[in-house]
Amino acid sequence: MNPALSPILLRMIGKILDLVKDRLCTRCGTCVGICPKGALSLDEACYPTSNGKGCQECHLCWEVCPGKSENYADLEARGQEGDPSPWNVNGHVRTVYLGRAMDPAVLRSGSSGGLVTQLLIHALERGEIQGALLAGYSAQRPWEAEPVLARTPEEVLSCAGSKYCVVSTNAALRDAKKIEGRIGYVGLPCHVRGLRLLMQKDSVWRDKIAMVLGLYCHHAWESEAALWLMMRRGIDPKKVRQFRYREGNWPGRVQTRTNGTWINLHSERIDDFISYILLTHAPNRCLLCTDAPNRLADLSFADAWLPKEIPEQDNWTAVVVRTRKGEVLLEQAHRRGVIRLETTDMATALCRQERMAREKHAMARVLIKKRTRRAQPFPDMPREPSADPWIPLFRRICFETIYFLRQFRVCRALMFDLLVFRLVRFRGSLRRVLRGLSPQVQKGWRATHPK
Repeated sequence: MNPALSPILLRMIGKILDLVKDRLCTRCGTCVGICPKGALSLDEACYPTSNGKGCQECHLCWEVCPGKSENYADLEARGQEGDPSPWNVNGHVRTVYLGRAMDPAVLRSGSSGGLVTQLLIHALERGEIQGALLAGYSAQRPWEAEPVLARTPEEVLSCAGSKYCVVSTNAALRDAKKIEGRIGYVGLPCHVRGLRLLMQKDSVWRDKIAMVLGLYCHHAWESEAALWLMMRRGIDPKKVRQFRYREGNWPGRVQTRTNGTWINLHSERIDDFISYILLTHAPNRCLLCTDAPNRLADLSFADAWLPKEIPEQDNWTAVVVRTRKGEVLLEQAHRRGVIRLETTDMATALCRQERMAREKHAMARVLIKKRTRRAQPFPDMPREPSADPWIPLFRRICFETIYFLRQFRVCRALMFDLLVFRLVRFRGSLRRVLRGLSPQVQKGWRATHPK
């Protein structure tokens, strides 16, 4: 082999291996957190890698990996009461509430109603848990998140708010195991699935975890998106002191500050802006995920995008009760007066979230099926008795084209600049077109998935 070509060939092989890894690894950190020998660690992009400490080949990391499968039926049957259909994107639902924290400081710190933060503080104060595993902001790189073991209400409050970046929360399970007593847990669907697999495997963790609070998730962001937002506004990332994915009046905007006031990094509300990041900077594995509503949690939380006619439509959290354990936690906090709960129907509380969940599930199935035909790495899916969800051909072609182009950095940069900054004046027209297509996805889903 020509010595001059060796470095090029090695880089190409490395890129191919990274691409395969990116299709299956959720970067949840479960394998790192539970390795009995500590043989795994995380690299800068949150991928697990061997640290040379010596693997004993127990295969536990593979057994608790949530990235290898999208089949939730078995875990749901064990964890939730009832036998939900794997094709019901909402999962098992006991009831749905609208909620918000009664403490003004907690309400102000949260992304919507501050309900998750308030429930953790309530459980800590009552001694039901002695710690909480959740995501907080990195001190060195404020636009990135890191797992935090909070032991006091003040530490829980400091972690309030949404973090849309990739975070390996479960990597801190090794430290969480050392806490005396039980812990509360907050995570995304991939984190929760990894935890449930671990709890199914190890009875110690079944006793250790007091509550599993799950967050609805469309997708995460690669940190590259936050860096490009700051550089597009002429902000040096090295000078950033604080970064928030949802700051300001609800629903908020991505903001940062070096010194002084907060600076908006984009012109639109977060609910409009976040769709463009999906197209350019969502991790590839996120696009193969079918679980937007976090169906394995005790309680699932989402923003309640209430109709404008409803009084007090802002700053509400929609909470889906999935287990008796979650229902008891809500009732105790409500009786204590630390949260406010309002009963509502699912259509009102989860109108936009359910639409998002259906589209996410539909597109994931399309991409997984396509990868199956090409003999590429893909997560396992249950066999569906009916046809795949119907998606408009134009929308499907656009999505698959973007999915291919976004693998290249220069294409990501061009699409990011075009979607986020160049098309602002045409945004209203484009949004009307996309919203016109969305009901067709729902109609197609209902046609192929009769109750």
